[in-house]
Amino acid sequence: MWAYKVLFEMPYDRPWRLRRRLHIDYVVELDRALGLGTPTRQRLQQAFLATVVKAAEPALRPHAAGVLQMLGRLEQRVKG
Repeated sequence: MWAYKVLFEMPYDRPWRLRRRLHIDYVVELDRALGLGTPTRQRLQQAFLATVVKAAEPALRPHAAGVLQMLGRLEQRVKG
């Protein structure tokens, strides 16, 4: 909480001084090296998607079967 208060009250009249103190390039390079070139967002999305699919797969199977049946019926109507 103290750090938030200090940053909130910090004057922003000389932004170039703050930019000089900001060092994030090495963090980005380290993260890129650890991820073998894959961006962080992509790794997180893949991990999240894999977890969600594994958790939701049993619940979605009946719905997927219903959708496939409806698509089959639609295809039969179109063919005619």
